[in-house]
Amino acid sequence: MTGEPDGSLAAAIAEELTACRQRGIERLEVSSHNQSPVQTPVLQRLATEYGTIRQLRAASRISQLKYLFRDAIAAWAAENEQEAQLVGDLFFGDSQNRVTKSAGELLDLARKRSGYSTEAQFRRARHDAIASFARFILGFVEDVRQGAAGSSAGPGPTGTVSVLPKLAVNSGNSVPLPEVQRQSATTGYVDQGQHFVHLLAEASSATIVGVTNESLASLLRIALDRKRAALQRPDACWDSIRIVFLSDKLLDLVNDERREYPTRPKCSSSAAGPQSAATGR
Repeated sequence: MTGEPDGSLAAAIAEELTACRQRGIERLEVSSHNQSPVQTPVLQRLATEYGTIRQLRAASRISQLKYLFRDAIAAWAAENEQEAQLVGDLFFGDSQNRVTKSAGELLDLARKRSGYSTEAQFRRARHDAIASFARFILGFVEDVRQGAAGSSAGPGPTGTVSVLPKLAVNSGNSVPLPEVQRQSATTGYVDQGQHFVHLLAEASSATIVGVTNESLASLLRIALDRKRAALQRPDACWDSIRIVFLSDKLLDLVNDERREYPTRPKCSSSAAGPQSAATGR
């Protein structure tokens, strides 16, 4: 990827994104009398690198691109929610795993949700959003690359995920063995929470403690999508997932460099405890 101006790369990515959007992400490999597989050399290099760094289990080109697109869109939403929503609608619509709608159906859905009154306005917004997303993907993968190279240095922990994977299915026993199977991982504000998402996607059960990130719901959705894609089961879910919020007094002890806590009423208890729980479904 070196030796090419960022502008040229972004333009090439925008063209490939447009081709993917027009064909539909699930149909990129279609080959028929009037269609050839969509060529995405630049995006594929980025998706392969991203998947390698993240250790994603995505064997096919389509799966790799979907992981990159979904994760990049989720990260982009923090900067530009409107355009991220539009691009997400164009590529994925309401899908959580496999995209079942055609490219035309997704286009119609995106148009309705966008709120633009004329086709010309929607076409311009679509063009601008794709171009912006192309530029964002370059920076997104670069941030992931740099984060992997310097992962030893980063902000303090803000969340803990306890992972209880089950024994292999063919063992005939699905009971976790805590002494050998339990894993505990502490995550901070690192690379848009992608390591956090990776751990959740591989977990059978999870307890999340001390997370103050306002995008937790989005990260949980991405992790669930990954889990279902890896297991090839659209109804796959965690056995259990618990989200524990700390009281105001204990929040001050969390090593969070941002210190951006919203104003909220004081808790009646000074001890940590589960104030909310989710099943993950």
